[in-house]
Amino acid sequence: ARNALFMNPGFSNNWLKLKLVGTKANRAAIGARLKVTVQTPDGSREIHRVVSSGGNFGSNPFRQEIGLGDATAITPVA
Repeated sequence: ARNALFMNPGFSNNWLKLKLVGTKANRAAIGARLKVTVQTPDGSREIHRVVSSGGNFGSNPFRQEIGLGDATAITPVA
């Protein structure tokens, strides 16, 4: 088979990656709830996530990758 290089330009959207770390017993921050508020051209929007216990073969890592879409700013992360 020949070598091939495919270009995937994707979108111009941004992402936010968060890795939460607990201080004592729950180092992976399992069960933590995140609320990210972003400003978009249409107004503010809230994005909610919960850190789960992971999955098989890294299919659900502890690090949270949150798509921001057309957001222009991140206001509070709670």
